[in-house]
Amino acid sequence: MLLTSWHEPTRKSVYVGALMQVPDIGSRDGWKAAGADQAKIKSDILERFATDSVLPAIAPLVEDAQDFYLWPVFTLTKGGKWATERTMLLGDAAHAMPPQGEATGIVFEDTVLFARSLMRWVELGKPETMKWAFDKYELLRRARIEVAFDESQSVITAVSDAGWLGYRIKTLVIPWFIWWSRQHRDKNFIEDVTTSELGF
Repeated sequence: MLLTSWHEPTRKSVYVGALMQVPDIGSRDGWKAAGADQAKIKSDILERFATDSVLPAIAPLVEDAQDFYLWPVFTLTKGGKWATERTMLLGDAAHAMPPQGEATGIVFEDTVLFARSLMRWVELGKPETMKWAFDKYELLRRARIEVAFDESQSVITAVSDAGWLGYRIKTLVIPWFIWWSRQHRDKNFIEDVTTSELGF
C-alpha cells in the first residue's frame, strides 16, 4: 500500500509512505542498517509500486524522494490481556495492530471511554475494586477492537506480495470493498464516545 500526503502548508513537498511486508530483521541495529541502504529501499519501493502502475505519478514521487526511513510495525496477538488489578493498558500498548488509518481515533476513543468508565465507577460508589471499572471498560471495548484487529489483518493480506495478477485483481476489488463496507466505517466515524451509552 502506498500513501501520499502534503505535509507542509505550501504543498511543495509530498510525504510518501509505503506499507510493505518484509522479513523480520530481528534487532533495532538491523533495521538501522537496512534503512541506511537508501538505494535498495528506493529500488524496492519502485519495483513494488511503480512498475506497471496505472498511475504514472508514482514513479516520479518515489524517484524524487530524498530520505527513506524504515519503521517496523509489530502486532500484538488478538485477545491479549489489557489489565491487572491496578494497571490498564490503552491504545497500542493493549492492542497494537498494523496501521489502517484509524489508530489515532481508536486511541482517543480508548482514553475517553476509559475515563468515563472510571467516573462511572466513582459515581456508583466505587463498587468492589478499581478492577471492576477495568473489566467494564474492557467489556465495552473488546468487540470494537477485535473488529479493528481483523480489519488490520485484512490490510496486511491486501498489501502482501501477490504477483502481477494478484496486484491487478486487488486494484479492481479494493474500491468495491471500500464501497461495500462504508456503513460500518461511517458508524465508527459518527459515533460520539463522549455521550455514547456505557451499558453499566
